[in-house]
Amino acid sequence: MKVAETHLRNGITTGVSFVDLGNLNVWITHSIATIKGSLVLMFFMHMKYEGKALILSFIGTIFFLTIMISFTFWNVAFR
Repeated sequence: MKVAETHLRNGITTGVSFVDLGNLNVWITHSIATIKGSLVLMFFMHMKYEGKALILSFIGTIFFLTIMISFTFWNVAFR
């Protein structure tokens, strides 16, 4: 069942890529990718059923990654 849902979501992503929505294409595809990533994280990686320590560790990792990526963009923007 989960595999069929994954194929369905991939089909939605592919279908959206053929529709021209102007500047909204980027926002819609990123939103779909975020939803798909969250579902993979929660169900396939079983993060939904883990303890608070592991969840906090994951959130801290994502926070640190966000900071590092923003520093990279900041560096490139002000060259």
